[in-house]
Amino acid sequence: MEVNKIKKIARIALKVFGINSIIRNRTSHMPRIIMYHGFCKIGTKYMECMPIDQFRKHLCYIKKNFSTFKVSELVSARKLNGFYPEKSVAVTIDDGYEDFYHFALPLLQEYDIPATIFVVTDLVEKNDWMWPDKFQYVMECSRKATNEINSVKSKDLLTNLKNLPVNERNNFLKDIAEQFAVTIPREPPQKFKLMSWNQLYDLTKTGLMEIGSHSCTHPIMSHLNSQESWYEINQSKNKLREKLDLDVTSFCYPNGQIGDYLDNQKEMLKKAGYLCGVASHFGYVSNKSDTYSLPRIVGVKRDFSLFAKFIDGIDYFQKKVKS
Repeated sequence: MEVNKIKKIARIALKVFGINSIIRNRTSHMPRIIMYHGFCKIGTKYMECMPIDQFRKHLCYIKKNFSTFKVSELVSARKLNGFYPEKSVAVTIDDGYEDFYHFALPLLQEYDIPATIFVVTDLVEKNDWMWPDKFQYVMECSRKATNEINSVKSKDLLTNLKNLPVNERNNFLKDIAEQFAVTIPREPPQKFKLMSWNQLYDLTKTGLMEIGSHSCTHPIMSHLNSQESWYEINQSKNKLREKLDLDVTSFCYPNGQIGDYLDNQKEMLKKAGYLCGVASHFGYVSNKSDTYSLPRIVGVKRDFSLFAKFIDGIDYFQKKVKS
């Protein structure tokens, strides 16, 4: 039997025998911030998105076992009381794809679960699309026309692009597209489309949705100088205030892994008036966590037993026992 299948059976057994519930209670003082990106209808073959039937299972499980908060509400409670609320979960969505509006929002409203959506302001303003999606589009078109591109080469190219400044990255991406005779459309294909200002404004009127900044242009923040950093942090906040008439208190670092943001940028968040910042490295929030680089848990797309392991704290407990 494959190792992954054995692990899945073990995860299911832990849940059946009540271990998940025990660990969930033992780690109830540690909030879970869950990270999602794109959503899709049932049966969609695009593997990068969260199928809406799986998302419903996530929300049902969260509603049954946890209390839900916006990210800013979690941090506000910590500042007010000195500790985080028990059994708390915050749902976060990066990038603000339009499929969230059509597929995920109705379910969040149905279950009365709040969420924080992080928006890349320049892309919304220009009806542009995320550069990793442009890269994926080029790779998909290239594979249809040639066998020259393989998965290893794709990953190498993507890594190179991530590590470039925004302008150089855009030029390199154009060069790759030209090399494989692919024309990148000015407007994004539907599956890569971001929400418009009107749609984002609709979210603010639900009472459940919090809009946060995901920068202006989605750069790797650690590659920026101080002036560029301040622009991404402060200008995105100002643009959201201008367009949506709201005070933005949450920031999400693009890519968000350790090394993708700097300590002085956390200080900039404070100066700009943000209450908190979230990263993308895996982890559970504790009273010792820096509120300007809060860790998150991945919203696993197609294996509910793995999602339950993460959100119930089994992964945290296993690592603690080993250490």
